[in-house]
Amino acid sequence: MFVLPRILQMRCTTICNGSFIGLHAGTSFLTYKWNDGSTDPVLTVSQPGIYWVQVIDSCGNILRDSIRISPFNLAVSAGPDRTKCNNDTLHLDAPGGFISYVWSNNYNISSTNTQNVIVNPSVDTAYYLKAEKLPGCFAFDTVRIKVNVSPPILLGADKSFCIGDSAVLDAGAGFIQYRWSNGSQARQVAVYAAGIYSVAGSISAGCTSYDTLAVLNVWPKPVMNLDDNPDLCTGGVRTLKAGNYSSYLWQDGSTSSSFTLSRIGIYYVTVTDNNQCQGSDKVRIVRILPLPKNFLPADTAICSYGDIKLVASQSYSSYLWNTGQASASITITQPGLYWLRATDQNNCTGSDSVLVSAKQCMKGLYVPGAFSPNLDGRNDLFRPLVFGNVTRFQWTIYNRFGQIIFTSKDPSKGWDGKVKGLLQNTGSFVWVCRFQFAGETEQVKTGSVILVR
Repeated sequence: MFVLPRILQMRCTTICNGSFIGLHAGTSFLTYKWNDGSTDPVLTVSQPGIYWVQVIDSCGNILRDSIRISPFNLAVSAGPDRTKCNNDTLHLDAPGGFISYVWSNNYNISSTNTQNVIVNPSVDTAYYLKAEKLPGCFAFDTVRIKVNVSPPILLGADKSFCIGDSAVLDAGAGFIQYRWSNGSQARQVAVYAAGIYSVAGSISAGCTSYDTLAVLNVWPKPVMNLDDNPDLCTGGVRTLKAGNYSSYLWQDGSTSSSFTLSRIGIYYVTVTDNNQCQGSDKVRIVRILPLPKNFLPADTAICSYGDIKLVASQSYSSYLWNTGQASASITITQPGLYWLRATDQNNCTGSDSVLVSAKQCMKGLYVPGAFSPNLDGRNDLFRPLVFGNVTRFQWTIYNRFGQIIFTSKDPSKGWDGKVKGLLQNTGSFVWVCRFQFAGETEQVKTGSVILVR
């Protein structure tokens, strides 16, 4: 019995869109004829349909066979087209059930061969998916990403400023809405205190830009304290000291830390510290005050053994003599030029001087011969007159019985005519005086005196 050999090995199959299938009729026949008229053992097809082949073998038998190729409708979806803002990322997910996945283009994508990927394009971009369902059988899809970009907000670097100043923070144009951390909805805000300030700006497409700025310090301004005394002494100067700062600017344009003034006027300075904060102060000089003068007596003369008290004729706050003393008066014993520097209540200082010349004066011991202690204020005491620089002195009075009734070592003290509080009668009394002048030998003089009642 003759059995027809099987020509086509497949009875029915499927074909993927865009793919090719080779139909093999075998190699043991003499001739081949396909339904499209081709005569090769193999027919390559790319479309679904019924395909047949007629062959003649070596015995002259004519054989026919056919195959039905059905379409394989394959589809894959990576999701709808998407929209993103700025640096946002998107997740693209392919469905399961495929044996492999290939994504392209390779731009800001987390992987090119996984089912799920993360993309972050900065410009409009299309991503293509190729999914293999069966070996050699692929499905395709495209996801287009539209990138909306909101303008960047650049508030600038963190800053500090001086108290009383402020900083204006500008979020920039191009937004339909602004939201500041302090509640403001304006494009610009003025800030006055230290702190952290942030803003969000939104565009119509729903994208938002952000930025944050810190006000680190609000520095205090320099506090100036120039000497504001409105008075200046005649011929005097005053140095205004502005303190220790980074820079200075005085009313005349000078830039040193101090300024010396000598006349009526308005003087002011502006200083800048290390934080670029400024402070200022001013001084108004309105009066030129006179200096103390003519407060010492006229020139005079002094005995070689005498003394003179020099007294300032007016009261002042302080005194300084050329002798080093700081009192309103001094007692001198030598001739010479004496000057006094006096400072008044306005702190003005003036000087005056007096010339004390030497003069020739009488010298020796002079004793009166009588006295009358009747308390009339005239000649009530009996005492010697000593002219000269006495270094030693002893004055003694005796009664007629030789008794000592008075004695003193002080030439300025005298006898008042009493003995132990009792008035002495009129009579004669003897005195003895021992004395010595500077640079001379001791002398002794005696005599008598009459007490008159």
